Amino acid sequence: MKTSVLLLFTLLLFCFSSCDDGANSLTVAQIVGTDPGACPCCGGYFILISNDGTPTTYRFFDADLPAGSTVLDAPVTFPLDVELEWENQSDFCNGISRISIKQIARR
Repeated sequence: MKTSVLLLFTLLLFCFSSCDDGANSLTVAQIVGTDPGACPCCGGYFILISNDGTPTTYRFFDADLPAGSTVLDAPVTFPLDVELEWENQSDFCNGISRISIKQIARR
């Protein structure tokens, strides 16, 4: 009986210790402009994201934005400061990684 209670308590402890308490996973970034290139993988937008203090340029396309996103609908003056939740797609075009954006908002 003691073993069962101890096992149950341990499982509950692990379940609640991994809960997300609403932690903010948004990253501050800057959309620096569009890519005017005419190669097959060119186009889209360049975005500067600081990873561990080192800014890195990534690329994304309109299709990489979440459904219903309006951050780039109005006339935009670049650079545009944003907060986003993103994921690296590991597709390279001219040495630049492509990302997909899960959530984005102007700052």
